[in-house]
Amino acid sequence: MINKKYLFEKLLSYCKDIQGVDEQVLDAHLQKHGLTIRPDHRSFILKYGNSNQLLKSDYGDCTYAMFEKYTSNPQKYMSGFDELPDGTVFFGQEFSEELLCIENESGKLYTYDSKELLDYYGESIDALLFSWLVVCLLKYGVISSTQMRIVEKDDKEQFFQQHEAYHLVGLDHFFTKYFLKNNQLMRCRGSQDGTYDVYYFQGEVLDLIAHEGLLFKS
Repeated sequence: MINKKYLFEKLLSYCKDIQGVDEQVLDAHLQKHGLTIRPDHRSFILKYGNSNQLLKSDYGDCTYAMFEKYTSNPQKYMSGFDELPDGTVFFGQEFSEELLCIENESGKLYTYDSKELLDYYGESIDALLFSWLVVCLLKYGVISSTQMRIVEKDDKEQFFQQHEAYHLVGLDHFFTKYFLKNNQLMRCRGSQDGTYDVYYFQGEVLDLIAHEGLLFKS
């Protein structure tokens, strides 16, 4: 079984500007506005909510500042077009400036419009956080990447068969799957035309993970 805690700790140790939110600040805000959030959402805000370099970029804005803004004045920011679907809580903004919500029961993330869930965006907060970590490490030059496009159906099937055992289960995000084999992280992203772009990442932190050999220990 993949030790996700170990994986996240190693990647986060190479990220700058990891800043959380004071527990009293968060609880006061939730109480004032009558909000109840999932434990994993609460933990995410407390650990990373003010990490602008990690959570705010061309790929969206899921900082506490964004959460506080939208949930402080729902009449202004969450009415009509942006009204939240039942059973969800506001989460942030994704790269195309659509808003994200988190489903209370499942913890899955979606874009939404007029109280309706739209595109499935990620199966968990961890999945979204992992994608940001990869972007952050690329930006800092901690990892580098090369790219390959898979077009033929047989090549797609062969890729997934060869890498099935290395799939980082639980971290799928917006038509994207991650695989970690030895010291190489692979991001496989599907396109509407049926092709797949595979990015191969290398770097010191991935070498360290492979050297320590702890990834698949529980």
